[in-house]
Amino acid sequence: MKVLYGYVKDKRPAYTRIPHDMKWFGEGEDDMIIQAKGAAFQEIIDLLPSGWLPDIVLFSDPAYYQIPSGIEESPFPTAAIIGDWNLSFEALQKSAGCFDYLFTDLKGVEIFKRHGYGNVEYFPMFSFDPEVHRPLPDIEKVDDICFIGNLNHAVQRERAQWLKRIAMLSQKYKVIIANGIYGEDYTRLLNQSKIIFNKSIRGEMNMRAYEAPACRTLLFFEEENLEVRNFYTDRVHCVLYNESNLEDLLDYYLSNESERGKIAQNGYERVQELTYEKRTAKLLAWIEANIDKLRKENRNILKSSPLDQHIMRSTQASWGITPGSPNAAEAELRKGLEVYPENPELWNNLGVVLSKATEGRLVEAIDYFKQAKEKKSNYILPHLNSAYCYFMTGRLEEAGREVLNAISILEGEVEDITSISGLYLPAIYDTFKVETERISFSCIDPHELYREKKRLFLWKLYEMLGDIYSGKQNPKEARVVYELSIEKRPDFGESRYKLGRVFERIGEFEKALDQYAESLRYNPFIFDCWKSQVNLLNLLGHWKEAGEKCLEYRTMLKASPMYKEHLQYFSVLAVQSLTKQARELITCKCYEEAYAILQELIKIDAENSKLYTMLGECSFFSKKYESAESYLLSALNLNPKNDDVLVSLGVLCYEQGKDKEAYDYFKKAEKINPVNPDLIANYRAIKEIAKCKLL
Repeated sequence: MKVLYGYVKDKRPAYTRIPHDMKWFGEGEDDMIIQAKGAAFQEIIDLLPSGWLPDIVLFSDPAYYQIPSGIEESPFPTAAIIGDWNLSFEALQKSAGCFDYLFTDLKGVEIFKRHGYGNVEYFPMFSFDPEVHRPLPDIEKVDDICFIGNLNHAVQRERAQWLKRIAMLSQKYKVIIANGIYGEDYTRLLNQSKIIFNKSIRGEMNMRAYEAPACRTLLFFEEENLEVRNFYTDRVHCVLYNESNLEDLLDYYLSNESERGKIAQNGYERVQELTYEKRTAKLLAWIEANIDKLRKENRNILKSSPLDQHIMRSTQASWGITPGSPNAAEAELRKGLEVYPENPELWNNLGVVLSKATEGRLVEAIDYFKQAKEKKSNYILPHLNSAYCYFMTGRLEEAGREVLNAISILEGEVEDITSISGLYLPAIYDTFKVETERISFSCIDPHELYREKKRLFLWKLYEMLGDIYSGKQNPKEARVVYELSIEKRPDFGESRYKLGRVFERIGEFEKALDQYAESLRYNPFIFDCWKSQVNLLNLLGHWKEAGEKCLEYRTMLKASPMYKEHLQYFSVLAVQSLTKQARELITCKCYEEAYAILQELIKIDAENSKLYTMLGECSFFSKKYESAESYLLSALNLNPKNDDVLVSLGVLCYEQGKDKEAYDYFKKAEKINPVNPDLIANYRAIKEIAKCKLL
């Protein structure tokens, strides 16, 4: 069978055992790849060797790569392999109709079938490359628990809660949470870890599910995963965890090396049967046996209107990472406007595409949004997008007017899904984007779809209005609209953090702290919220709570090397806060409690002479003179010119009857600061004692 496969990036797979004639298209320096950056389908066909025509065209992955225009008219059978449909469903819902057949994960099969696609089959598209992901010789397993993956917590909201639990284990284990590591560095990190923690986003067998066992490292995977039992057996090839047993299982397998090693070896042996090459061979065998199922009449897009096809192609291209995708999206929209100049969605989408291409075109984009509003008076998106452009260029008055107009229309209109259909700004994978996609693939009933999207849009608009009022230094107005946004979506931590900031500005500190806590309950990794919370606790004199929070955040950050600037920040704050708490305890004569706190702080800041001085005080007042002297000498060693420490050493010596040594310390202190009040007071006290002895 002749197979044309794309989109491949950088290099083609090194398949040697697939009994089919394969050609590749995509981008990269590999001279066996047909260069097809943004090329139309017919252009790709024209670049094939003379006389070579495919029996099947496979396209992977339309969630990210631009679908070649014209593939829907292909005279050859076509199929798409779809990965992250959860992040791109609005584009895929129609663009998947360019193909005869779809292959995706188990959850994706269910979703696409619910949305009317009968031509969809399960295919586990991820695997590993044996040349890259393999055991490395002489690599010691120095890391106990490791997670490598996407740390965009807007995308991975559920996983963020699990990662907090993993990060907190750095109190007793060597934990690594990392992203942005590739190639041999990635393989080395997998090899040097005892356990790889993994949590999928769609219940799929993701890449880590193969790559960790391939490096002979024990895989921890969520128990509710939909696919894992098709390939692995729990406690044989991997360990499946759940909400209640994660920490216990980690403790067990970290303390039982032989069992851990046995399961890792079993996983390694099993995964050798699951390589990309073997997966692809099975897929092609299925296609060859079922080629009659790949029929052109399955291509739903051919049943769509020309207008819908323009919108579909431009939307799919606008989110693509293929070089030239933004230009292709713009060209498709302009082509559509030549035929449908009165269509508001085309005008709106063109404005978004231009804004996404470069921020320098924001002003130009506003003109296109104006056209969209003129074509459809109740169209929400151009108001929202105009507001974003105005906000980004500092024109807060105009931004506020656009948001208020959008809210007025949305709150008052009858149900009209087209009023909130189209592209929006910012075009990034943030909470709004991710939740929009979730609603789109979750809601089959059009009324439910509209209700859920309306609620989401109102959250977005009210939050944006809160940002505008905050920018205009109107905290009371900002408070009202942030509260309205939270009414719409109380589960979004970012809005609660913003409301907390407003409460803090207007002096309602306890309410601010409540919102900070709620914000972090929903999203435990909002670093700015950590800082606001701790700084406010310090401002209110809640030293203990502030310090304990700092220690908690510091524990989490110790697991994440990429956040080392935050680690330093909270280390300093922890010492500052708990030092004040310890001083209060000493004042209250709670020496043992103060001592325990100071001992922990020394582990963070071993060069801090003040901490040793206070430890000396605690020991002195507890009559532990030997320890007191040791701590005070350590403080003096770090800061030899500290007259207070010299006075304290003098008092300590005098208390033990070492009068000469006491006077020596007092004299040294006097040379540094003759007006030190403690020095003067102690001199006076000693003289009075001496007089009494003479009498």
